[in-house]
Parts: sequence; structure tokens; C-alpha cells
Amino acid sequence: ILCGCIPVTGNVAFAGILSEHNLFVEDASSSLFGLEVIIPAGALSSDTEITISEVIDAPSFDLNVSGVGVPVAFGPDGQLFNSPITIGIPYTWPMLNEAGVEDPNDLSIYFYNDYEKTWVEKTPIEEIDKTNEIIYIEADHFSIFSLSYAEVLSANTADEVPKDDGGCFVSTSNDADK
Repeated sequence: ILCGCIPVTGNVAFAGILSEHNLFVEDASSSLFGLEVIIPAGALSSDTEITISEVIDAPSFDLNVSGVGVPVAFGPDGQLFNSPITIGIPYTWPMLNEAGVEDPNDLSIYFYNDYEKTWVEKTPIEEIDKTNEIIYIEADHFSIFSLSYAEVLSANTADEVPKDDGGCFVSTSNDADK
């Protein structure tokens, strides 16, 4: 299965045709266990085959952003909705610990923009359900989505990042003439 030319596993967590429905990954052995998609009435113009899969080799994030857990491919890739849908991506404490995240409030959800070949933060987060360990967003399309953690650059780290002051330097000296 391909999603925007990004390979995903053959283990599809959900595949079916629907026009409106609440989807929930119930397989406890799946890394996507607990994932939810709520497609309200009227969000799709017609019955549509929906797939939800793990991404095998996700595109890299920007330098200060790290993926947390497994990226999820929702298909059909690029599917637009007439009204917002809700996506709930689960997390676990072992997943957060592995990523160095101490508080679920520090998580974000990013989607992969296949046209610009970059990850884009999906804001705002609608809800962080700490009891059920799931983060909800509204979306108007399908793509690859991932829980993510953006490291905040400290003042010391920010000072180490080269700054572009917009200036330009042109050397006019000719060392050979000296």
C-alpha cells in the first residue's frame, strides 16, 4: 500500500467503505490500538474506502522536532472533507519516555504535506485526554499524521545557532598582489 509515495505496512489497521462513522482500532496487538477517527454526517460526499496504516519509513522531521510513536497514514491520501473530522492518536507512557517527553501537554500532532515535502504542525490540539492517553485534533483532509515533540531551544542553544543578519561580505583584496 502506498500513501503519497511513502511506504506503509501491509498491516492495515482499518479498511472499509463508509460515508459517516466512528472508527476505533480495537486490535490490542496493533501499535495503533486506541486510534480514533470520527467522520460526521455530510463530511464525505459519497461512500469512500477508508484505510488506516502504520508508516514504514516516514519522512524526516525538521531539526528540532521528533516523531513520537508510529506515524499513521490515513487514506485515501489527500481526501478532503466537507466538514472537519476528528482524529484521535493514542500515546503510552513508555512511548513518551522513549522520546524523552515528560508531559503529554508538550506533544503536538504534525501532518506530512506531500506537495511541499515537509511536516506541518496541526494546530490547535482539540483535547489531550490524559485518562485514556489520546490526543485529538480536527482535520479537513487525510494524510500522514504523527505525534511529535518539538524541543524548545534554550537561550544558550539559540545563541549557538548561526544568525543571518542579512549582510553581505565581498572581499576585494587580491593576496597575490601583496
